[in-house]
Order: sequence, then C-alpha cells, then structure tokens
Amino acid sequence: MASSGDANDNEIIFRPEPEQEIVIAGGEVFDPVSRGFVRQDISIRNGLVDRMAPSLEADPSAQRIDATGRIVTPGLIDAHVHAFPYGTAIGLDVDPVSSRTGVTTFIDAGSAGSLNFMAFRKFVVERTRSNLFVFLNVSAIGQVTLGVTGLEFAEYDDLRLLHLPSAVEV
Repeated sequence: MASSGDANDNEIIFRPEPEQEIVIAGGEVFDPVSRGFVRQDISIRNGLVDRMAPSLEADPSAQRIDATGRIVTPGLIDAHVHAFPYGTAIGLDVDPVSSRTGVTTFIDAGSAGSLNFMAFRKFVVERTRSNLFVFLNVSAIGQVTLGVTGLEFAEYDDLRLLHLPSAVEV
C-alpha cells in the first residue's frame, strides 16, 4: 500500500507485489442468487479475484484489508461524464471522484470536438489515472458553450460546426 504522493494524502493506492495475495475480509458482497448482500472474504492474486468464501484462511504474508460493515464491489463505471475541466464549463476532474466513490472507469460523452480534442487528450486524458474513455463530439467546438450562463448557443445550433472532415482527421 502506498500513498499517491499527490496533494490529497487521504487517497490510498494499493500496489501489491506481483505474487502477493490480498484478502478483503468481512465485506458485504452482492449475491445475485439470493438477491441480497452476504458477508464474504475475497482473495485477490495478480489483480484478479482468486477465491471467495464466508471466511478465508490466507497466507500469513497476505495483505489483509478489513472491510467489515462496508460494501465491496468491482470498480464501477460512470458512462456519462464531462471530464474536460477548464475546457468546458461543466467539466470535472474525474480522479478525485474515483477515489471517493468506487468509480474506476469514466466515459466522456463528447466534451471535445475536433478543434480542441488534441488539448483534451494531452492535458486531461493522458494525465488521468482513472480509466477514461472518450467520445469525439461531431461539432468542431465540442461542448464549450454548454453550461455558460446567458449563452443560448449549443454546439449543434449552427450546422456549419458539424464538420465531419475535421472529426475524421482527429
């Protein structure tokens, strides 16, 4: 377990050794068969779930995480975000959201268009530690006007901005 080294020292990142076992003990796991939560221990090896049971005996060298009273789930997916802060009025930094919510994968729903996509990729996508997948907005300007108070103009209001040749080049 290591601190991220960022300004937010409340964030903890687990970086196990390649063969090290991690046991998440006492957590509540959703069981689709019973359609409810059950107490389970989960063993993880090499980043994959190795076994689950109400109580696991683990190797003494295993890293043990006490999850008593907490819900344990695989990383969640947020399928509609705008992750272009400073590029759009409604953009957000997804990494702090990830560390607080259990969402590990985000899908940006078209914040950037062909004119600003390279900046989005360089300054956001390449620097984001969470999994971030993005859609390219077919409007050349992306969603730069969305959320700007008093500006009653959307990226699709002027059809000249729906510029397919520049979208294909990106």
